[in-house]
Amino acid sequence: NGIAPTTDVLFETASALGIQWQPSKLMQSGYRRYNQNDMELLVDIGNINPSYQPGHTHSDMLQVCLQMQQQPILVDTGTGTYQGNSIRRRERSTEAHNTVVVNNRSQFQVWGSFRVGKRAICTVEKDNNNTTIAHHDGYLAAYGINHRRRVLLNDEGLHIFDVILHPSTKKIITTVALFHFDYTVEEIVIHNEVLQLNENIFMSFKGVTNIKIDTYQQAIGFNKWKQASKAIIYFSDELYTKVYKA
Repeated sequence: NGIAPTTDVLFETASALGIQWQPSKLMQSGYRRYNQNDMELLVDIGNINPSYQPGHTHSDMLQVCLQMQQQPILVDTGTGTYQGNSIRRRERSTEAHNTVVVNNRSQFQVWGSFRVGKRAICTVEKDNNNTTIAHHDGYLAAYGINHRRRVLLNDEGLHIFDVILHPSTKKIITTVALFHFDYTVEEIVIHNEVLQLNENIFMSFKGVTNIKIDTYQQAIGFNKWKQASKAIIYFSDELYTKVYKA
C-alpha cells in the first residue's frame, strides 16, 4: 500500500502511451483467482518466477488468500521491509503464509534479503474453473513427505483439503496449517473445532488435533505493521478446512 500505482492509473497510463492491452488468463503466473457470489479466492500453485531472478520469492507454495464481501479475511502477511533482518526472514518464511508447515521449517531455503537456496517444485494435478489440486516436494528430502492441497470454492464456501503424502517413512514431528487473518478480524471465538470470526464468518476443521490462536505483525505498508491474529491448526495426515458465512 502506498507504493505501487493503482490499476486504474496503470490503464490510464497505457492508454496515454498508446499501449493496447487486453485481459488474459493467469496461466504461467502460478496464481489462480476464483470468484463465487461475494467471495474472491487467490491460490498460489506456482514455482519461482522468473527462475533466474528469485530475489523477491517467498516460501509460500499452496497459499490461499480470501476476501468475503470485499473484506479481506485470510491474507498474505505482507512485505514491510527489504533489510536483511529478522522481520524480512519471517515475512519470507513458510510460517508467514496460509499453507502447511512441517517441523517449523520452510518449504525451501530463503535467506538474506534476496537469496534463495535449495528450491521446492510445485506440481499441478488439476486446474479448472473452481478447483485446484497441487503438491510440492519441499519436505521430501528432509522428511520423506509431500504436501498436497486441494482447494474448492463453491456456493457453500471455501473448502481446503490438506494431505501429507508419505513416499518414505521418515519421522514427522509437527504438522500445522496456518491461517493469517486481516487485522480487521478483531474477534475470534473457538467453539470446539470451529472458529467464529467477527459476527458471521466461520471456519470448521476435521482431522484437527489442536487449535491455537496467536498474533503476528501484518505489514500494511513499507515500514508499517499492525498486530493481527492467526490460527495454528495441528493435524497428522489429513485436514479438511471450510470457511463459510452463517
